Amino acid sequence: MIGMSSSAKSFGALAHYLANGRSGNEPERVAWSASRNLPTNEPELAGKIMRATASQNVRVAQPGYHVALSFDPGDAVDRATMERVADRTIAALGLTGHQALIVCHQDRDHPHMHLLINRVHPETGRVWNRWQDRAVIQKVLREEEIALGLRVTPGRLGPPERTQLEFGFADKASLEPINNREPEGPHRPEPTSTHRKLSRTDELKAELDSYTRVVDLNREQYKIHLEVDAARVGYRELHETADRARAADAAFQTTLAGVYRDPVEAARRFIVLAQTQGHATAVATLRERPQEFGSLATVAMSRRFGLQRHDDESLARNAAVGASSKGRDFLDATERLRTITAAANERRPRIASGKSLEPLSGQANNQSLITAARSELDRANSKEAAIRRELTSLPRQGELERRIVGLLERMSPHEVRRLRAALSPPQVALTLKIKRAIRDAVLGRDEMHHA
Repeated sequence: MIGMSSSAKSFGALAHYLANGRSGNEPERVAWSASRNLPTNEPELAGKIMRATASQNVRVAQPGYHVALSFDPGDAVDRATMERVADRTIAALGLTGHQALIVCHQDRDHPHMHLLINRVHPETGRVWNRWQDRAVIQKVLREEEIALGLRVTPGRLGPPERTQLEFGFADKASLEPINNREPEGPHRPEPTSTHRKLSRTDELKAELDSYTRVVDLNREQYKIHLEVDAARVGYRELHETADRARAADAAFQTTLAGVYRDPVEAARRFIVLAQTQGHATAVATLRERPQEFGSLATVAMSRRFGLQRHDDESLARNAAVGASSKGRDFLDATERLRTITAAANERRPRIASGKSLEPLSGQANNQSLITAARSELDRANSKEAAIRRELTSLPRQGELERRIVGLLERMSPHEVRRLRAALSPPQVALTLKIKRAIRDAVLGRDEMHHA
């Protein structure tokens, strides 16, 4: 299993995506949904309830917590198993008392589900801290893979792999090549029989090769699907953050025009103060002492029957209060954009990082990053499409398993001995694994039938 986690600002947007997909018209992708500490299983209604609960703590910027849990394509899991993994994950993270929604999707070849959790506790109003959450998730998934007999995901927390070389239907000595053992007696197979045995062996080896390719493609498709999702999230986040930064910059410049004679110079001084003394100092200075950033815009006023005139700054000072609010929004949006672009630059070191807070500066760099993110998404989609096309041309994994076991069951003891000599140790281990999987499935059906 693979788990990915992220924070979310909007419950409604994520709940709508989980229920309807990116196009907004894909309700058939939902296999089932379940909730914890919520009165409904309907995703969008659950999102509204979570949003209302989170509003009791106005200091948290991202009250939503999203976990995507994906199983290996070869894992045959049912709803009860998936809910068990979800509950174990929620409990290990310390979120048992929080509102949670579980949505299982059926639009991919591999089983997967999403957890939407409210970081704000419904009773205490306290915000859960997701520090070290990914390590906790990985530990739970490795434990559940072992406990449930699922395919173990390789990695730092995965157990070492063991190679099984013996067949389950023969003794260990029979694994030795025929030429290394004493002859069992005169044996003269008929030519037609010899031809049949060799072609059956070749047929089994070909089926094993196809099976290995299908398994590899399924796993590669699973990884590529995660890459596609990650690339799509990265592209959307970068694009939306850049749009918000541009909008905040434009709004700030507009308000400064009503405060200063030279709004461009005022913006430059504001940014310099924010960089040297902090955002809060710059915002407070603009609100309380706007003259420190430049000459204020004035309005000519008349005195004493219009015989005398003077320049009035009161309108500019009043406008500075609103400009300080827009300035704070501008600084926050630009800082967020800088964080996102820095992360993107780490992934793509060929692109220089723009770290200036100058208005509209670094736009070429931001556009380059957005273009690169779009290209990354297109490449991942192309790779996934190529894998899907190749899988379409091959038999399904279950069908190949049945063919392999069927060939084994039709082989005579002498054919099995020749087969063991012809197969490599990994092919022997794979054949044993397939045989056991089919046997366990048959035994499971028999037990259900007799229960």
